[in-house]
Amino acid sequence: RAFSWKEDFGRPDTMIDALGAQRSLEVVSEPESSPESQSQPEPAKKSFMDEEVEFGKKEMAVSMVLGLVLGVVLFIVAPAFITNLIVGEYDQNTVLWNIVDGLLRVGVFVFYLWLIGRMQEIKRMFGYHGAEHKTIHCYEHGDALTPQNAARYSRLHVRCGTAFLVMTVTIAIIVHSLVPVAQLADAWGIQGIARNLFIFASRLVMLPLVAGASYEVTVKWAGAHPDNPLVKIVLWPGMQMQRITTNVADQGMLECAIAALELVRDREIE
Repeated sequence: RAFSWKEDFGRPDTMIDALGAQRSLEVVSEPESSPESQSQPEPAKKSFMDEEVEFGKKEMAVSMVLGLVLGVVLFIVAPAFITNLIVGEYDQNTVLWNIVDGLLRVGVFVFYLWLIGRMQEIKRMFGYHGAEHKTIHCYEHGDALTPQNAARYSRLHVRCGTAFLVMTVTIAIIVHSLVPVAQLADAWGIQGIARNLFIFASRLVMLPLVAGASYEVTVKWAGAHPDNPLVKIVLWPGMQMQRITTNVADQGMLECAIAALELVRDREIE
């Protein structure tokens, strides 16, 4: 007969059969994995930010060219153009022109560093920069390389690349003021747009000379005499600039900087 809720509700066996329910509990287990699969755990999922992006030669070349063009426009072309608007032509007052041009370069450089320093990733990178300086100080003073010892030192250092860049701009002002580029152009009969291009090209040609002189001052001389009062005066602007390009480092950053320094030290000993 057909199942009836009214007549069969008090008969559990009849209800189970009618409803097609299972009488016994069967435990279903997952198939056992092989030893090889156990030794190779499934890799954790990576977020988009964790994925590594590989750049080919073409991408690297384009990136380098764009970076070079942007650097020339921001730090050479734009300051020179604005200086012409403020002071006038280059040969009208060479010394004043070079001073204004140099100050504009420094201003653009400071603003650029301050602007990118607002980014969280750059803030963290500047923290590693500060950890590097603290670790170098610790090593140069002969203390044991521990995060606690390194944390006691300043995050400013005389041989920093930031001080080198500021010194490069300063020496560039002096060199460009002393070298009579405009007079050479007039003597060789270079006029018009070609004259401006000649002055611009001369700055690029003299850049290795300026950078070399800056290296001798900041790395060789100042690095060898960091406690010299004259060094402190000459490098004061570059040292203050490091307050923008370095941040206070946490213990993890100090540990990373110490590990990197130990690798370099061991390699130099070998």
